Formats: sequence, structure tokens, C-alpha cells
Amino acid sequence: MTDKSEISEMVTWRGIIAGGGNFESPSGLIGKATMVAIKDIVNKLNSQAEKVCERGKEGDQIAVLNQLGSAKGQVAAEEGGGLWILGGIGSANGLKVGDHLRLVHDNVVKDKAGKEVYRKSAEIGSMEITDVSQPDHAEARFVPGSAAGPSVSPQANDTVTVDLEYAKKLRGGGSPTATTDQGTGGGSGGAAGSSAELDDVIKQADSYAHDQSWSDALNEYKKAAAINPNEPRALQGEALSHYMLGDFLDADKLSDKLLQSGGTFAFPIAHFHGMGLCTGELKIQHGKLAYSGGKGDGFDVAPQGVVSVEARKISKGMMANEKIPDLPIIDIRWRDSGGHEKDYQMLPYLYSKQQQLLSGKNFASAFPMDDSDVQQMQKFEESMVALIQKYAK
Repeated sequence: MTDKSEISEMVTWRGIIAGGGNFESPSGLIGKATMVAIKDIVNKLNSQAEKVCERGKEGDQIAVLNQLGSAKGQVAAEEGGGLWILGGIGSANGLKVGDHLRLVHDNVVKDKAGKEVYRKSAEIGSMEITDVSQPDHAEARFVPGSAAGPSVSPQANDTVTVDLEYAKKLRGGGSPTATTDQGTGGGSGGAAGSSAELDDVIKQADSYAHDQSWSDALNEYKKAAAINPNEPRALQGEALSHYMLGDFLDADKLSDKLLQSGGTFAFPIAHFHGMGLCTGELKIQHGKLAYSGGKGDGFDVAPQGVVSVEARKISKGMMANEKIPDLPIIDIRWRDSGGHEKDYQMLPYLYSKQQQLLSGKNFASAFPMDDSDVQQMQKFEESMVALIQKYAK
């Protein structure tokens, strides 16, 4: 047989396989028998090919899981907004968004001389991966264990390892379910669902909230909470939606649950100062209160830095030649690192009929509200003051 004929037969055979044996068979009993035999071989080869592909996929998954099983990282830093940076683990380890990592803290006991005398490891919760754009670092959200106290939060150098069972399900081995308090402490809710599904629901809810369609937003945030009852974005969104709808009892319960679990309750706020009006965001956390303004001012203080906080009527004008109306505001006195006290008078303008800051205007003209809006805003301020006094002061 020549090289040319071998090549010709190879091409013909590949055509048979590619066509599934669908070609014109020669006449005669022998030809027909040959065609039946060839079709049988083709069917068997196709069947075996599918099995080989499946085994290949299984082999790839096993390799990824083995890689993840040997991965180990540490808590490197707090990013803010309930997010943390992990070191020593990332995309190079096969990590993907949605993976859960077990978080372990070493409780160290020292004697009076400062010498370590005992060390005990405790699993305090889990970290849900939110970004893996770097090979050896990752971003994650903390999910406290049900047995952990409200003050528990990740600490630098706490170790993290991958929850392999969850990783397997996330990669197609079944629908990931909510972690239990025996593992990563995700709580006793229902199915956790995929991270992509959760993100899609949150995105829709945020869109409704942006348009101030609070009933629709609340429904979507509730769907997100059904997917993952411990999702901070769902708790934050539910609480804020209830506040805007006037359901203060439900809102207070949800915001309290969020802060107890180590999350952050944040909302937009306006600050009146010598440079004029600026808007920013006030963030309440367990053990911290922060404000970041659009004109570069702000604060980020621990409890000892919060001097006082109260809801009261604004008492004086703070811009030249402008009179500030008798509006309720949150008055926060805080102390900087140099020991200097500062007073921030702030307006949570969520109840305003328009959300865009108008340059050079006072509170009333920048954020128009009727009497019922003002009353609701005052109730909201009182709830925020109670949260700050309980968790950040």
C-alpha cells in the first residue's frame, strides 16, 4: 500500500466517522453487510469518545480539586465595605469567584511575661471569594459562623483553606448548598445557589433602589436573601428598603442582624461645611464609624474616636448669606488622631424628592421634602443614631 493510498483511506475513514456513517452504500449483500458493520463500529467509537470526554472532564476536575486542596492562604488586610484581601492564594491555585474558604483563627494564651503558653485553633466562619484577578491574592466577603459572637471578625494572619465539597458542587458536581454551622457557618438557611445567580438578583434589586422603586427593590432583595440568608448585600438592601417604606421595626431588626454578623450598614448623606454642600456615604460597622465625602473630607474612627452622636434640629447657618431651614440632622462629634474634636452636621437625604446635589444651594433647595418626608427622615436618623451608639461608639 502506497503512502498516497494510506492517506486516502485515512481521509475516507475520518469522513465516515464525521458523518456518522451516512454515506451511500455499495450494492450487493456483501456491500450492505460491510456498511452495517462499519456503522456499528462508528456507533461504538462515538460512544467510547463520549466516555473518554467525560473521563477527561472528571480528570480535569480532580486535578483542580487536588490543587485547591493543597492551597492555603492568610488574611492580609481589610479592604472595607465588608471585604477582605487574602494573601498566598488566588487564581494560580484554581480559585474562582463564589468559592468558600474556611477561616481559622489561632487563640494564643500568654503568661505575664508575654511568653506563649498555649495555642488553640478555632474555625470562626468562612470567606466567600468575590474577586480572583491576581494569581496570589484574592478578595473575599466574611460570613461569620453561627456559633461566633457578634464581635468576631477576621484578623491579620488568620488562615484560610478551601471548602472542597463546595468547590466541587460549584464546578458542576451539584448545586452548591448553604454551608452549615459545622463547616463554614453559613447558617441554617436554604440552598445558597450560585454566586452568579445571587449577583444577578442583587443587580436587579440595586437598579430598583436606584430608581427609588422601593417595593420592587425589597422583593428582589428578599429573593437574594432566600438564595443566601447571610448575604450582607441582601440584608443591607432589605433593611434600607424597609426604612424607605416606613417599616422601621422590620428595618431595625435587619440592620441589627447585619451589624451583628460583621457587615456594614451604609447610606448616602449630605454634609454642610464651609466649602459648601458635599455628599458622601456614612458607614456603620461593629467597632468603626466612617464617612467619605465627595470633596475629600471625612473620617474613619474607632469607638474611642466617636465623642458623641445625636439626632437633632440643625441650629445655625453654615454658608455665607444662606439660611438653613429647621431640618433634623445627625450631629456627629469625633476626635482625630491629634486629639482635635470636630463637629459634622449631616443630612441623610434618601427621603428627598430628588437625589442630585445642586451646587451652591442650601439643604432645603438642594433636597426638597414635604413634612411627611421630614418626619420619616427624622425617624431614620433616630434609628441610625441608635445603631451608632450600639455598635460604633
